[in-house]
Amino acid sequence: MKSCALFWILGFCSLLQAQLTPVQVTFNFDATPLVTNCMIEPTNGGRIAIGGSMNGWNNTGVDAFTAGVNHQYNITKTLYKKSVGDSIYNYKLIHFPSSTGFIAWEADPNRSLTLTPNTTHQTLNLGAWKGAINNVCVPTGNVEVTFKVNVKAQLLAQNFLPATDKVILAGDFNTWNNGSNPNPTVMQPSLLLAEVYEKKMLFQGIKLG
Repeated sequence: MKSCALFWILGFCSLLQAQLTPVQVTFNFDATPLVTNCMIEPTNGGRIAIGGSMNGWNNTGVDAFTAGVNHQYNITKTLYKKSVGDSIYNYKLIHFPSSTGFIAWEADPNRSLTLTPNTTHQTLNLGAWKGAINNVCVPTGNVEVTFKVNVKAQLLAQNFLPATDKVILAGDFNTWNNGSNPNPTVMQPSLLLAEVYEKKMLFQGIKLG
């Protein structure tokens, strides 16, 4: 009787396993808006994860996306497709702003995935994050600045001779190079007013907040 019972259990388990077909599912997420708007700090432990019926709605980040080039995130999970009926998984993205920040789930409704019959791999492009997220840092960007100085008073006093003298712009952006070192930042006469000297410069990575 024990042998028969054991044989029945093993046979039943084998039948269940035969009814579940593994499918590799790749989730792709473009995190560019979150990163550029300072809603996530990848360099400070910030990440995106997935939580849903496939992992018991786990919110610890165990299924975190891998950050790729140009803030393209992805994760591949093995899900299982039933041989009869639809295999539907509900899930949401989870936002971890930094290594110490509070997590946030996407807004309702849940995302939904139906495993396609007769396939061993599916790819999903998830689109934008659903819902609002608070900023966790100050956004940065490029800022173009035009410096101008009017030398009319110096010209009238003959303290400045355009043919031989220069107007040099110095600051911490060029280690305060006042012309004593090579490649100083030289200002040029304006095309509209010769007594006005100007220099246009682009500063990168400036905090915009």
